[in-house]
Amino acid sequence: MNYNNYMKVDFSSVKLSDKQIAGTGNQYYIYMVTNYTNSVLYTEITSNLIKRIHQHKEKYVESFTYKYNCNKLVYFEIYQEINHALEREKYIKKKKRAFKNSLVNSINPNWLDLYDFITS
Repeated sequence: MNYNNYMKVDFSSVKLSDKQIAGTGNQYYIYMVTNYTNSVLYTEITSNLIKRIHQHKEKYVESFTYKYNCNKLVYFEIYQEINHALEREKYIKKKKRAFKNSLVNSINPNWLDLYDFITS
């Protein structure tokens, strides 16, 4: 489902690294989703980013993201090793909101929903 099919979104401000664009084999994703007003940030890990974000958008599970309507993908990182991904996830979760905002701003300064970007 294309969540932005009613308008054309300009992703030219998105600055993904080569590591975020290309990968092979097992991949683990650290990602952040937010709500429409960008007032809540949720950080998690998954092995299937597209499927997981779809689940957030469709509200499959009553959870934190369901309660706060966090379904807009604004940041992600890719890891080949699960241990590295888990370590990074814990690190990010311990950090203050300003640090998380700076991560998002580093690749997605307009806080666009990257779901359509990664599925196109």
